[in-house]
Amino acid sequence: MNNILIYLHILPVIWILALILIGIKIKRLSATCRYLQEKRKRIVIAIMMPDVIQVVQEALRPLIAYIKKYASFEFETLECIHGLNRDRAEKWGQFISESKVDLILALGKFSTEVMYNTMKTAHTKIPILSIGSASGHVETSFETMQQHTQITGVVTPMDWPAKINLLKKILPHVKNVLIVFRSIDEISHNNLKEKNLITTSLRKYHITWKMHHVPKIEKSTELTPQLLENVDIIILSLSSEVLKFASRIALEAQKFNIPILSPDITCPDVFLGISECPERAIGIQSAQYAIEILEDNKCPNSLPLKEIKDREKIVLYPHNTSPMVATTAIGNLLTQSNIIKLSIRENGE
Repeated sequence: MNNILIYLHILPVIWILALILIGIKIKRLSATCRYLQEKRKRIVIAIMMPDVIQVVQEALRPLIAYIKKYASFEFETLECIHGLNRDRAEKWGQFISESKVDLILALGKFSTEVMYNTMKTAHTKIPILSIGSASGHVETSFETMQQHTQITGVVTPMDWPAKINLLKKILPHVKNVLIVFRSIDEISHNNLKEKNLITTSLRKYHITWKMHHVPKIEKSTELTPQLLENVDIIILSLSSEVLKFASRIALEAQKFNIPILSPDITCPDVFLGISECPERAIGIQSAQYAIEILEDNKCPNSLPLKEIKDREKIVLYPHNTSPMVATTAIGNLLTQSNIIKLSIRENGE
């Protein structure tokens, strides 16, 4: 009897709470319906990219996901893939400058320079967000770019001293290296800067080097037995467009049993890739900048150039060199696993 009385007393309270909860749900549903019925601005984002490669996607996926989650606007993307072909890139740039695009995401140094030159020449004020360029290694400084266009960037350092330090720890027997550049880039200020970084670091460890400037790298790398005599490893430069041909250089070098060190970790034909580019962090920071530009109407020039650095990331493909060199490298790599991100892959897996 007492239980029945207690139940009768609390029943009205239960009904009141239920009505309140129902009212809240109806209010939320009504607000959601109004939000979905509102005519919202649809943003167009042009993405200038070299290719749909893994490292690009690792930055692009979190960027797009972050904007979808946190931005109040709807958007669509226009993917402009140029394959590091200047004519194709300039045609894309011209198309973008004449289209109703709200923001340009320029992935990498090449994309950034093409879009800067296009916007400057066309006197078009479409904002540019440069993503993933090596800090200080674009042909025109960001300070100069900002005088002529609306641009900002999220960049990563080109830390050759750290790369050479790791190379020496991984392969302590290395005494002689060959550094590959394109001849067309030989007089470039940024390539001279990169050469100084590499050679200063090599000199510190008493490693000798030879520069190999390839005149027509798209046709031949001109690797010969005489050139590769006593060479322990080939280093691919980053600031020139050598990385586009990394796979072919590596396959040619394998004929002479010479391993390749690349500042890019995505090519499965090299032996060793060392990078400090935190793709996910770059993607998220770029998304935050994109939202500030598109939603808060901030001028890109008011957003500081953001440099993001991660721990060194190393990918090793042991099948691309002799078993002895691969075994030595793996053993030495494991001793460094507390300070680097390490991945050992077989057959590109």
